[in-house]
Parts: sequence; structure tokens; C-alpha cells
Amino acid sequence: ILDDYVIWPAGVSEKIINFTLNKPSLVRINIVSIRSGSSANYTGSLSPGPRSISFTKQFVENTDVVARTEIAFTQLDLLDTLIRPYANKCETSNLPSIHTESGFYHFARDDMAVSVQDANNWRPKTMHFQVLEESLIYVRVEFEFLLSDFLIVLSGSLPAPIRGRNGWNTNEINTVLAPGIYDLTLYLTYGLPATLPYCPQYSLHILIAPAGHSLCTSSQLIMLPWDLNDNSGGSAGIGGPMKDNYVAITASGVYLFKKQNVYTPLSMDFEVSATSYMAVFTSLEQLWRTIEYELYPVSNSSAVTPIAEIEGEQHIALYKLTVSRPTKFRLKFIPDIFIDYQCPFFGLKLIIAPTSYIKTHTTCVGKGSFALPRKDVYIPEGQPYEENLEIAGFTPETFRQYSNSSGHLSYAIKFYVLEEYNIDVQISFNMVSNLFIATLESPPYFSLSGTYEPPNPSLPGGIVVHHLQATISPGNYTLFIRQDPINLGVEKPCFPFTWSFAMAPTDLPVVRSVEPSGGDFSVGYDLEIEIQFAFPVYNSSHHLITRTPESEALIASAFILSSDHDNVTPSSVRPPLLPSEDDYTFWVLRFPWAQFRVNTPYTLKLKPNSVFDSRSRDIKLLYTHVYRILLSTEIPPVVHTPTISPEHSHFGTFLIYFGSITVFLAIGVCLIIFIWRRWKKPDYETKLDAEGESLVARMEEREKDRDNTAIELVETQGTTEDAPETSGGDLIKMDFKDDKDEDFNPRVQ
Repeated sequence: ILDDYVIWPAGVSEKIINFTLNKPSLVRINIVSIRSGSSANYTGSLSPGPRSISFTKQFVENTDVVARTEIAFTQLDLLDTLIRPYANKCETSNLPSIHTESGFYHFARDDMAVSVQDANNWRPKTMHFQVLEESLIYVRVEFEFLLSDFLIVLSGSLPAPIRGRNGWNTNEINTVLAPGIYDLTLYLTYGLPATLPYCPQYSLHILIAPAGHSLCTSSQLIMLPWDLNDNSGGSAGIGGPMKDNYVAITASGVYLFKKQNVYTPLSMDFEVSATSYMAVFTSLEQLWRTIEYELYPVSNSSAVTPIAEIEGEQHIALYKLTVSRPTKFRLKFIPDIFIDYQCPFFGLKLIIAPTSYIKTHTTCVGKGSFALPRKDVYIPEGQPYEENLEIAGFTPETFRQYSNSSGHLSYAIKFYVLEEYNIDVQISFNMVSNLFIATLESPPYFSLSGTYEPPNPSLPGGIVVHHLQATISPGNYTLFIRQDPINLGVEKPCFPFTWSFAMAPTDLPVVRSVEPSGGDFSVGYDLEIEIQFAFPVYNSSHHLITRTPESEALIASAFILSSDHDNVTPSSVRPPLLPSEDDYTFWVLRFPWAQFRVNTPYTLKLKPNSVFDSRSRDIKLLYTHVYRILLSTEIPPVVHTPTISPEHSHFGTFLIYFGSITVFLAIGVCLIIFIWRRWKKPDYETKLDAEGESLVARMEEREKDRDNTAIELVETQGTTEDAPETSGGDLIKMDFKDDKDEDFNPRVQ
């Protein structure tokens, strides 16, 4: 019911809030001085009746004092109804192994959890690591203030342990370490009562870099893997490690480090034992220029030259690794970037595959004849157009037919439009054997090339998507599919791809783009589909759909993936990784892979009368988009959940339903608060196990000269004026030690 600043004018020592509870409720109270960081906290259950909260500043000063104050209530029976279905659906997450051989380390996961059993019998979990040079370390754990609380403690080569500083919904450490050996320990310091079976969920972010580097604290980013063959080399969870000379990894955001505004080169090692092929794709979404590559054997540093390459902000290079014995290579990523950015990153997709894999994916045997897109397209005035080819491609014969003498492919598709149209073209293919691009031209002045979509973890193996979008005026156009020569060393190769070509008049109320437009996806990866509307859309009450929990819930309910057997609904909805502040046309739907039937086609559908344009016309999904989750023997299944933007959803479906119920209760049915702010700031010490109590005791010994702060709960059936100060009910007192000059004492009556 409250999450705001409270101001004590000079000389005022007490603030009182009155309220009435109609049902037994869980309450958490937290107050933190903005200037000094002094804090006090209370958690407990309250029975129905009139209540009041009295905040007392024990040291009255001659200056104003500002404190961030949080009070959260929820009815116990409603909370039980909401959390019980999820109680047995999560297991305790393993903490990472911290490796700092390169001087850098980065870990970020938003889907960490503690099982109900472990939450009721929690033992501290410790991560050991070593730094060889003076280093920066940033650690943050995020949680839901009302439901749980976590504490991180850093110990080892330090004069005394460093206890995490509490923020709103967070506990974090940000410090400099001397060379030495360290322990990072995670404590669960508060959970719901045992009568409310809940598995605490949290996110964990760890970042280590040599001193002098700038650090970004985004939990959406990962560190570049440093060894693709090692189980602990950083590729687990994104497709690795390598097995039988095969690996395919995808990361939507890889951390870039800076030192004195210069971006630091990064490198990864891998070993192959037979001749193999490697394709690497990096994409810069918010930076200018490119990421350059250097590939060489570790033994002689003789650079390997790519056999095909597309350079620019989206850089793809294809290499042939010719070896006769196990050989270790190093791939160096060299940022050539001119723009400074607060959280610099790049998207990465990389595949290494043996020669047998290339032959399998380029052979024409058993594939029949590939279809090719229509060369002459007729579009009636005012009508949409669609062409989808799930199995398209060039055979050796058709490739020669549409290539020049030097092997440059150019396949032309001609069409004419009589009014303004939106055009959407997508070509998906395996970058380890193909490098297609799409270009739209209307001589003499108009020419537009598509771009590669950022790496998508849902796409299997080396599959990438080349995407061309445009709004075109009336006239004649030619759409080209092009590819430069690629010498794979395979006799008479075929070049397969998936094709999607869609057009609609700009005034038609339709979904403009769906990316990816369809295809096959890897088991173990949630399927993320980006929806783009042609213009801002509205709900049934003609309110603009913006970036709010209500809008996200509406978009999530509007789209489904439907098969002959069942439907799959989105588990969460978020904006793209880099959304414009005022662009509400892009939405990313995440469908949990575990709900799909393997090898079963699912069609994307938009429910009628869900979203509308500015003239209240129903938005429609005109084109067909079919997806399948495949269990492939070529692609090692890796269970992985793509990162969710922490600003929008930490805990998936649970928060969407929770948010919807909160809106309903706000109308007046009942009172519930589910605090959803990242920067909640509890700062307290509760009883830990023997190890935790020992640590707290040592820390208190260091701080023996500090002042005391107390939290008191007085539960009575009277008003504030009738209630005695410390009698007439239960008294709970939690002592804090703090060296600040502001001291608060909240009392609940």
C-alpha cells in the first residue's frame, strides 16, 4: 500500500499510518534513510482488525530527514491460492563455477529458484574463485520483497567479510579485490512460513573484470565463452560444449568490456580433431562499425582466411579448418567501434561442424526437386499477397542457371504495385553452407538490402534469418536473392533455404511482420516470436496499448500457437532487447518449449477482437506461420531459457496472473499488494544457521561501537491512542547495528 518517500521535518520524530485488515494478512515493512542508509524492517502475520504503524526517528535533528518507506500486505488465503500450484514445480538451481583465467567472468540468470524442501532447510551455498590481479567485482541477487529475501557475503583474502548492501528487491556487492582466493556465499534469510509452500525465485548476476574496466550491470548479457571444449568453458547453457567436432552456440547479448573508453578484444579457444567448417555471426544493435575476427592455430598464430564473408555491423564469416590431427584454434573478437555506450554488447551465433555435416546439409540426394519463389508476381489492387516455401533451394543446375561466370548468384522476382504497400521478406538458411541476402530495387533511384536478424537461441544449429522490410510507393520493383561464390569443397552442392514473402496495403489493419516467420526449432529452447504491428494498436476500450503489465497481459492472451491436439500460450511478453521508448508496435512472445509436442506443427493465431487500430478496426493476422519443435540427433539438446528483461518479468506466468489479480482487487474486492520494484531496500539480520550466525557475530564484533535500531510489533484491538507502547500484545524486537546518525523504530499496532 505504500512505496514512497517519507519526510521528517526538523524536530519531528514520529509518523503514523492507520489502516484496517479484514482478513489474516502477511505484512512486510521496510524503512531506509536516503542519506545514511540506516534501515529497519519487520515481517509477520496480522489478524483482522484496526491497525496503525508508527515510525519513530529516535534521534531528532535540526534538519529534514528523508526515508524510503515500503509497506506491503497480502491476504494469507489468497497468497496461498496463488503460490501453491507452483510449489512443486521448481528445483533448486545450481550456482555457477566461477572461472577467472582470462581475468574476466560474467554470469547472469533470471530464472534461479530454491525448492520448497530446501527453502525450509536452507544451508548457505558457496562459490570459490581466485583472482590473479587487482579486479572489480559486482554481484547482485534480485528477489521479490514480499515473498523472500537473500543475502550475499564475500569472504576470503579480506580483512573482514563484506556483506551485500540491500537495495529495493536486491542485495549487491560492488568492490575491488586484491589478488587472492575468495568465497562468495548466498544466504536465504527470509522465506514464507512453512504453511505457505513457496519456492523462492531470484536472479543472480556476477561480473568480474580487471581493475580499470568499465562495468555494466545488465543481467541480460553473458560473457563470451573462453573454451568451447570444456564443460566449464562458459558455453554450457547456450549450446556447448563441443562434441565430436560439433557445436552450435547462440547468445543474444555478449558483454563487451571497456578500459579508458577503448573496447577490449575477447577470445575463445576450441579444438577440432578432423577437417571441419566454422561459421561465426556477430550483430551490433546499438553500436556502430563492426566486430573483426582473427582465427589462428594456437601453435603457430598463422591466420586462417575465410572462404566467404559479409562484413559490417552484421558480420558473418565462414572458415574451413583443414587439420589432420587434433588442433587447437583461437578465435579473437576485435571491436572496431566508435560509439560509447553504457552497456555495450553484441549478438553471437557460431557453429563448428565436421565435413560429414556439411555434406549432409548440401547434398541433393533424397531431397527431390527444390521449389523456387515465383519469378513474376501479380498483385491485384488493394489486395495482400503471400508466398511461403518451407523447403526451397537451388540445385546445382538452377544455381548455375541464375549465376554468372564467376559464381555470383542473382535470382530476380518482379512485381508491380498500384498503391503504397508494406513488404516483408524473410530467408532462413544454414550459415555454415549458405550466405543469402535479399535486395529490393526500383531503378533508377531505389535500392534496399535486408539485414540479418539478431541471433535467436530458438533457431537450431547455424540457422539465421535475413530480413527485408520496406514501405514502397506505386511502381515496378525487382526483388533479388543473391549470394557470392562459396567453395565448400563439396561436389555438386545444393543450397536449401526457407522463404517467406508477404505484402499488404499500408492502410490494411494487419500484423505487419512475424519473425521468425515459421520453421523448425530446437528442443530445449523456448520459442521467441517477434510481432510487429503496422501502427500503434488499441484495446477494446480504445486505450493505446503501451508498455504496462495490463498491455503485456492483453498481448499474451491475444496470440496462441495451435495444433490439431492442443494450444500453447505465451509464458511472457516483453519488448525487443532495444525498444524505442515510444514505439509500442514491437512485442516479443515467449512460448515455453516444454509445452510443445515434438515434431508437431503449430500455427500462430491472433484471436478475433483482441487488438484494434485507431479506427477501431479488428487487427488480423493474414499470413500463415507454422512452427515445429524438433528433437534432432544432429543438434545436442541443451535445456536453456532465454533471458527475460528484468524490468518486465522475473517469474513468467506467475507474475502475469498475479498482476491481473492485483488490478481486480484494487477495484475493491479485497486488498493485496504485490510489490514489483527492482530497487526495494530491506536491510536486516535474521536468524541464519550456525555458520550464518557465526558470520553475523563476527561482523557485529567489528561494529560494536554502532548504534542500535529496533523494530517492534504491538498487536492489539485498539486504536493508536489506546495502544500501550510495549504491552498489551506480542512484542517482537530485532536489533540492528549501524554507525549512522539516523535510527528508526517502526511499530505495528
